[in-house]
Amino acid sequence: MIRLTEIKLPVEKAPSLLHQEDEIRAAILKRLGIPESELVRFEIFKRGVDARKSHAILYVYSIDIEVRNEAKLLAKFSRDPHVKPAPDTNYHFVAKAPASLPERPVIVGFGVYIWNVTQTAEVLRRLKAARPEIKVVLGGPEVSHEVEQQDIVRLADHVITGWGDVSFPKLCRALLKGPAPLMKVIAGVQPPLDE
Repeated sequence: MIRLTEIKLPVEKAPSLLHQEDEIRAAILKRLGIPESELVRFEIFKRGVDARKSHAILYVYSIDIEVRNEAKLLAKFSRDPHVKPAPDTNYHFVAKAPASLPERPVIVGFGVYIWNVTQTAEVLRRLKAARPEIKVVLGGPEVSHEVEQQDIVRLADHVITGWGDVSFPKLCRALLKGPAPLMKVIAGVQPPLDE
């Protein structure tokens, strides 16, 4: 895949919020100087608005394209900063624990924020598939509200809403030594302010 950036098309030519597919295709072909038979497919990655000139407002597209001879095209545009290989946006695990690890985790806690909820859910799915006996505890602002509606919460064993400084260690002790908590959602306890 190739990431093609700075494709500019006038806003007034767009019948809705996007230009028609054939208009975008024509702009790609013109920009790259290739025949239509070379373009396999394309997907809009991002669209912005250039409104610096009120009389000439433009949509500015970043488009991921697949072409028949990618290497040749990239070589042709090697000095063009707007024609580059599309970055790999897939999540890749950094490391994997060896199977012979003598002490395996029993409890794993995740702090869930708006920027990591998707990745955390994927890690949680894989963790539970590989080691279903592990107890997973979630906390953080993204899972402290509307817990019933969130898919990530369904994957976890427990959720601490609010403060976790006191509640997480207390929950870990209960999970390890008993008695195990009956509730999945545990209201976090604020630590004393004088400590």
